[in-house]
Amino acid sequence: MKLPIVDLDEWRRFGVNVPACLLGMSLVASHSYVLGVMLGPLEAQFGWSRSQISTGPLLLSFATVLLAPFGGRAVDRFGPRAIALIGVPFYAVALALVGFSGPSIASWLAFYVLLAV
Repeated sequence: MKLPIVDLDEWRRFGVNVPACLLGMSLVASHSYVLGVMLGPLEAQFGWSRSQISTGPLLLSFATVLLAPFGGRAVDRFGPRAIALIGVPFYAVALALVGFSGPSIASWLAFYVLLAV
């Protein structure tokens, strides 16, 4: 079996995009990694069940599946740079707002829906 050859020309032309992609993917995945650590304290502080807490990321996943075609169409129409310049700050603010969820499970779920948008 022949191993694929690394295209150095491609890395020279597009390698500068790798750090931006790495940071973007890290930002998008951060809530998933942090939630496992936060489950116990959220359960103890607010009295929510683990299934109630996990409903937030579930809503995020469902909304992402439903909204992905619209996001793809927007990227095709306006370009990835324009979408990223708007989307990344909005996502970061929405992710920070999840931390401001009050004792109501509805606020937790609402902020996750906002995060999905």
